[in-house]
Amino acid sequence: MQLLVHGGNRAYWDTPDGGNYSYQRDMAAAGYATFAIDDLRPGDSSQPLTVSTAATVVHQVVARLRSGSVGGNPFGRVVLTGDSTGSGIVVLAAAAYRDVDGVVLTGMSQSTDLLKLIDVPVLIASGQDDRSAAIRMWLQGNVDI
Repeated sequence: MQLLVHGGNRAYWDTPDGGNYSYQRDMAAAGYATFAIDDLRPGDSSQPLTVSTAATVVHQVVARLRSGSVGGNPFGRVVLTGDSTGSGIVVLAAAAYRDVDGVVLTGMSQSTDLLKLIDVPVLIASGQDDRSAAIRMWLQGNVDI
């Protein structure tokens, strides 16, 4: 299972209205389950979240995915996949809670110093023409999900 955390564009994982690209559809076609959460941090809430609080929310969702309380299907393996500022959130969540099996970062412009705190496989897929293909190959070789 990939838990998807977007950056500033909440439609990043599944372009609406007949868009040409959907990361979620591509992963599903390859046999990988995804679950995208909508980050309230950009200001759509009366009380926007901090990055630290967003990481705690990611941790809580990971626990629910593992327990089966989301959709009734427990997932033994969870990989965090983040884009842009979502990458920073997943790095912080993985380092703080150590409850995931891998981390995929797309569009990450933050410092990579925090990556030293993560003890699971990490893929930085920034700037690749076909991110989905690269991520599928990495998942197959590094994380059995």
